[in-house]
Amino acid sequence: MAGFILASTTAYDRATLDRLDATQQSAGFRKSLDRTIAGWRLMVYAPLSDAPAHVYERADGTVLACAGYLIYRGESGAAALGRMLADEDAGTISAADIYGHYALVRGDRDGWRLQNDMLGGFKIYHDASRRIFSNMFLSVFEALPDADIDPQGFYEYLWLGVSNGTRTFIAGLRSLPPYVALMIGPAGIAQRHRAPPDWMAPDMAGCSMDELVVHYGGQMMAVMGALAGQFGDRINTALSGGFDSRLILAALLAHGVRPRLFSYGRARDHDRRVAERTARAMGLALEAIDKSQLPKLSPAAYDAHIARNLVVFDGWKPTGIFDNGSDFDDRIHRLAQVGAIINGSGGECLRNFFYLPDRRYSLEDLVSTFYSTHAPWACTDAFDEAAYRAALTAQLGRDLDLPAGCPLPRTAVELAYPLFRVRYWSARDMAVNQRFGWAYYPFLQPQLIAGTPTIPLRFKTHGRLEARIIRALSPRLAVQPSDYGFAFDAPVPWRYRAKMLFTYLRPPWARRYSYRVRYALPRPRPYYLKAPYLGRFVDPALPAVSTFVHPRRLHDEDAFNRAATVEYLLAWHKARRRG
Repeated sequence: MAGFILASTTAYDRATLDRLDATQQSAGFRKSLDRTIAGWRLMVYAPLSDAPAHVYERADGTVLACAGYLIYRGESGAAALGRMLADEDAGTISAADIYGHYALVRGDRDGWRLQNDMLGGFKIYHDASRRIFSNMFLSVFEALPDADIDPQGFYEYLWLGVSNGTRTFIAGLRSLPPYVALMIGPAGIAQRHRAPPDWMAPDMAGCSMDELVVHYGGQMMAVMGALAGQFGDRINTALSGGFDSRLILAALLAHGVRPRLFSYGRARDHDRRVAERTARAMGLALEAIDKSQLPKLSPAAYDAHIARNLVVFDGWKPTGIFDNGSDFDDRIHRLAQVGAIINGSGGECLRNFFYLPDRRYSLEDLVSTFYSTHAPWACTDAFDEAAYRAALTAQLGRDLDLPAGCPLPRTAVELAYPLFRVRYWSARDMAVNQRFGWAYYPFLQPQLIAGTPTIPLRFKTHGRLEARIIRALSPRLAVQPSDYGFAFDAPVPWRYRAKMLFTYLRPPWARRYSYRVRYALPRPRPYYLKAPYLGRFVDPALPAVSTFVHPRRLHDEDAFNRAATVEYLLAWHKARRRG
């Protein structure tokens, strides 16, 4: 389902909750359940597609609702929830049998229980007093009596596209940490710890390439088999010239599934041409999508589009909510054609994502390597770069369960990718897609992530392992050209290895300044970020966020879009409170 709202009827009166309900329904999210138990009201919403909300109601009044999408022991929807409920009561439920991305809400005569998936990617937001919970950021935000910016959360969203940890860019609006369950009843709220997966198991350090191919090829088949069993050919997945989309396609083909394919880019783009050639060779239909060719929106159409974006994209996206309409049109179009879409985000868990040599590093090194995409000259005096980096470093340490100053073994560096980058950035994109319909991200599955940090780095570098798995699952697909200049059925050529050597050897301190060099000079902005269009929603000078940033100095289009998104959210909240 698209989402849920669970709120205390003591803290929030009926008129307030009805207003939150009206906001969601105004954008096309159909309410499928409205239930009050123990002084807490639950409202459940179906996605924009024809997919139903996932709700199971038992004769004794117990209800189990799932925000997002899950498969349990070969079943989905209400059937899966009913079986989970029975197995939970019998004490036989198994996390290894659950696939998908979700938050679960159970209500019975004792009250409510909330929990999210084992990666902690599917967020459950709440207010400071924990009197409203929702997987929908906008619903909690709308319920707040006041809206102020959280400085650290704002800077993280501005520069990284997400706020990490439990923080958001709004003060007093947080998300639950991973590995917890909340019990809500007449006696109050109790938070219980859930044992996290053992991400380092099985230990693959001593495995050969052949052993790794057998193991992770099998895991990929299991992860994709869960979806294939539900949808068959009614699957839409991207195809590019890279590793991850090829591995997904290889697993689907191995299951006898012939999915619909799509590819992004202009007709002249090499990646799109490679995808088109590969699809023809495999005898599969491919839809090429050039988002740049969408006609310019009229001012009136733009007004309706951005107002819809605010609710449909749940207040914010990693790139901001101001666009030319292509994102909404693309997502709704893909889900209208089929039963489920697949996204390959997170596949770098099988590769050397940080592209660092095999040695120990510090948490600060990782922040310098990948999380230093900020331009101090664009910030006001409110930005303390040392404090900003320290907060990122501390959160990274919490996600890895490591203290500050602790040298990181190489396995911890590898674990930072799924538990930090994927848990926050990829998971936000996943949550947005779930609002449209059934979306599946195989590389966010704990069953596939487990053990990947211990894979010998020599097999991850240059995609060697992933290429071998593709070859094992679909030899015919492996011989097709890639965007890297070589097919995946042969050794990595020396020319490519030489090309990547500069990145591989570039130290973390040097990588820290890459973003600043790239965006040192102004760049043109698209029409929807210029005053005639942007000014229809906010003051183009962005006065509310100008306490923290100089908008004119934001040369990165996405960073400016995020700043404008926060500005619009604050203005929208103020207008809603007045209304």
